[in-house]
Amino acid sequence: MPVFVIVDIHAQPGKAVSAAEVIKGSQAFCLSYDACRRFDVLKEDGDEHHFCFYQIWDSIADHKKMLAALMSDTAFLDKLNANFVSGPDIRYFTDWGVVAGIKD
Repeated sequence: MPVFVIVDIHAQPGKAVSAAEVIKGSQAFCLSYDACRRFDVLKEDGDEHHFCFYQIWDSIADHKKMLAALMSDTAFLDKLNANFVSGPDIRYFTDWGVVAGIKD
């Protein structure tokens, strides 16, 4: 069963553009994994510094494997620390069929 991953992260004041570039790199890294089925990036209306990612992975273990690899990259960590207020808030959802609002 696929897992849905929701990630919230806030860029430092004045760093929205450079943070978006870091996010694009993270997105490309994630999508290089076969287990990553989708990775959408949203920016909150009225707050250019608040980003949300919506991802679909084959499993939580697959996502955590990617995350361990990404977080062991010191160049990525330097960019993360230079552009974001703090690390990402990551939440996992698996029971998406409770209320499905999907159109055909």
